[in-house]
Amino acid sequence: MTWTLPVIDHDRCTGCGWCVQQCPTQAVDLIARKAVIVRPSDCTFCDVCEQACPVGAIGRPFIVVFAPDQQWSRI
Repeated sequence: MTWTLPVIDHDRCTGCGWCVQQCPTQAVDLIARKAVIVRPSDCTFCDVCEQACPVGAIGRPFIVVFAPDQQWSRI
């Protein structure tokens, strides 16, 4: 499985700092009053920052990948 870092929409980010306060690994910080993943190697891809953001500026993208040659039955 491939993980990607949370994406922060700086147009929506108000710089409130809730994500910074709630991040369990301190991977997020404010730079110029905007949230930034400053320690990507510390990010555990949890949903805490996403849930803490009151304006929905943080999202965790994912990619669905199907295994090759799988037969799926209809339910």
